Amino acid sequence: MPFEENSLEFILMIFVLSAIDPSQHDHVIKNLVKYLKPGRGKLLFRDYGLYDMAQLRFKNDKCIEKNLYARSDGTLTYFFQQDQLDELFTRNGLIKEQNLIDRRLQVNRSRQLKMYRIWLQCKYIKA
Repeated sequence: MPFEENSLEFILMIFVLSAIDPSQHDHVIKNLVKYLKPGRGKLLFRDYGLYDMAQLRFKNDKCIEKNLYARSDGTLTYFFQQDQLDELFTRNGLIKEQNLIDRRLQVNRSRQLKMYRIWLQCKYIKA
């Protein structure tokens, strides 16, 4: 890594963890946390929430396991729950500052299409 452990103020994860196999989530978070400054380094997170429109549009043959899907290009997409993320982050040395569900209705007026989006947005601080 081009920087030392305990040296970063922020790590920004926007739609990153959902593309990684869930069996590796603990490993990924544990490796990231060691680069945050103790007591003030923050992990800023935004990703797909359970039952987001993207999840509901997947066909059954794209489901690998519960809440994990394969896109046509082979990339993974996982859909998170709030309590699941809280458990993941806290067991890896982070303290919750914020863990929110962002629900939005997006409308494509030209196609008269309503899209119900669900994202999770979190801020956690290194203990």
